[in-house]
Amino acid sequence: MNHFANSIENAGFKSETELIAHLRTLDDGNLIAQEMCQKGAMHAVRFILENQGDARELAEQMRDSLRWHGMIISEEMARRGLSVIAENG
Repeated sequence: MNHFANSIENAGFKSETELIAHLRTLDDGNLIAQEMCQKGAMHAVRFILENQGDARELAEQMRDSLRWHGMIISEEMARRGLSVIAENG
């Protein structure tokens, strides 16, 4: 599955390579902020899934997309030796 092409929040990046290149331009504070936003979004989607509302299919797509983006952000953080919160989700 091409997670990037199916991503809900790809923020205008045309490829995974372009996203990674962008993340590498961020200073540590902004990369940490990205990590925290990603984790917060994952918790919000998890809440939707646990309550199984009418938006379950969309929430599942959002969760998968967020996990994938979160993995890329986490890899960049690890490459820099940064860590802020424990892995969830």
